[in-house]
Amino acid sequence: MLRKPEDYDQAQAYDGELERLPAGGYVCEIRKMEEKVTPRTGTIMVTVSFDIVEGKYKDFFAKQYQRMKARETEGGRPARWHGTYNVFPYTREGLTNPGFKGLLCCIERSNRGFRIKWPLNLDEFQGKKVGLLFREEEYEAEDRSVRTVVRAFQARTVDCILDQEYSVPARRTLHRDVPENVTNESQEFKPVQIDDEDLPF
Repeated sequence: MLRKPEDYDQAQAYDGELERLPAGGYVCEIRKMEEKVTPRTGTIMVTVSFDIVEGKYKDFFAKQYQRMKARETEGGRPARWHGTYNVFPYTREGLTNPGFKGLLCCIERSNRGFRIKWPLNLDEFQGKKVGLLFREEEYEAEDRSVRTVVRAFQARTVDCILDQEYSVPARRTLHRDVPENVTNESQEFKPVQIDDEDLPF
């Protein structure tokens, strides 16, 4: 007979929630697009909430969210939707951020008959497909250890992803001891991932 470990009732169970999404390209469907304001600087950004809709990792974020909801009812952390991609529509000068225009162009080219109309009605993007590239990013945990997360990084067309006409983005590393004359990121305006509020479906 196998005895019960002393800490069994308190031990964390591994049920696939910690499955990692590999860096690379995925065909995604937009579930929601929202205009938000960053808490610190009050800068306008657009948050795209999405899920993967093709391949081995189809419904990856929905499954992850449901597992988190189940654990939330058992006293775990509040469930959050992790399939998000944040991008600033404007540069500091108030002009078009190339990364934002790239996202819109990729959505337009990936959905036959869909055309961008101004001013943007973000509700019209729900259900539209787009390709997204994901990269590994290092971050500093509360205990100051370096950990890695995989996040959406740039938009591509669906055909680009299906035809595998992309390179896997390089890992973004933390530079804790960077000389003063070296910057961690280039000065180009690129899509930026920001941890923000929960997604209220």
